[in-house]
Amino acid sequence: METGAKRLIVGTTLVKDPEEVSHWCDLHPGVLWAGIDADRGAVKISGWEQAAALQDVELADQVRQLGLAGIVYTSTGRDGTLEGPDIEGTNRIAEVSGLPVILSGGIGSMEHVRQAAERRHPGVQGLIVGKAIYRGQVDLGELFRTWKQDG
Repeated sequence: METGAKRLIVGTTLVKDPEEVSHWCDLHPGVLWAGIDADRGAVKISGWEQAAALQDVELADQVRQLGLAGIVYTSTGRDGTLEGPDIEGTNRIAEVSGLPVILSGGIGSMEHVRQAAERRHPGVQGLIVGKAIYRGQVDLGELFRTWKQDG
């Protein structure tokens, strides 16, 4: 893209206007990724304030068909809790979509990173860690070594 951006994550618009997102994919192939935010499989939109009328796996299948390049999958019920990620849900999204997936939500320790690295579907290529890093519960260097080593 002219701005230098390599990825753009779309979420609510993906659910509300998939045809427009498909058009954007045609204009910028390989740039758009889906942001699928879900609570126990139910897709959330508009800043997680509204429930969409579809499940995460249905949206993941649509994402592939629309031509998006990958998915950031956030388990909204776990995000910010530090209680552990939704590895199974993330793996399910990778399996259904056949696209690269980034796991998001719930990482609170290096043990969570290890579990995600060991149990991830081959399509799960990364993870998002926030609060656990700035609270000192996850060491960034160890995170990189663990993710690369186990994946």
